[in-house]
Amino acid sequence: ETLKADGLNVFVIAPQIEVRGEVSGENVIFVAESLNSEALDASVTIVEDELTGEALEFGFDFIEAKETASISVGEGASILAGGFVDLRARTLQTGGYIDPSIYESIDIPHFVVVKLGSANIDILGDITAQKGFVNALASARNEFDTGDLLSLIPLSFGMGDVEAKVTLGGEARVSAGAGARLMSDTFVYVDTYDDASFPKFNVSLAGNVVTADTKTIVSGNASIVSGGDTRVDARSRAASYAVSMAVPTDVVMPTARSGIFLGANFAFAETMAQVLDAA
Repeated sequence: ETLKADGLNVFVIAPQIEVRGEVSGENVIFVAESLNSEALDASVTIVEDELTGEALEFGFDFIEAKETASISVGEGASILAGGFVDLRARTLQTGGYIDPSIYESIDIPHFVVVKLGSANIDILGDITAQKGFVNALASARNEFDTGDLLSLIPLSFGMGDVEAKVTLGGEARVSAGAGARLMSDTFVYVDTYDDASFPKFNVSLAGNVVTADTKTIVSGNASIVSGGDTRVDARSRAASYAVSMAVPTDVVMPTARSGIFLGANFAFAETMAQVLDAA
């Protein structure tokens, strides 16, 4: 659990990084990232009984993707650099779900899309950058639209959930010769569209749920000693669009149908940068 590279740079990249012992080098860079992983695809079948007694059966897909990136510096662990220490945890979800190469094998597109991203940096040990800066950045970016994922039922739903947290707690000590920055950053964008293409109902529903949890917290007896500026920062941005509309479903129908067409957006966000307790 000890990694010493005196005079050399230490660079580690992985989805989850955990420091339990001693790490030292000229510069120390840890990058935890999870980018556009494959989604979990679960199929469901619905059967609806018509007033005529006719049984109408059709299917839809629920699709979910989750990204997690984390860096943990445990209690009693230490990172020592002659230059700088840079810790970055990052999740990115911007890719499409349906691979064009396999699109034809899918019966109908997905109508429920959920993306979950979580990036966390948790520091309980000691970090020292003798001549440089200490940077800890957790960022989660979630961006998608359902414009190409329409289904045959009158519903299109998108959910984007992001979490980015940087915590310095317990008896943690940060010493930086040229400044320190602890920062959490989130961005989520969801665009949902439904065109009421289902032939049996004059109804269309489009809905989005956007949640963002962005926190940078220094607590307990943690301390930061810096030869330059010290920043404790949290930033969050969100955008959500839901469109529900009717279009002609028959070549002899010159105009769109009348009916019920609903679009709804729900956004929940908590953003904070705090120094608490005896920190």
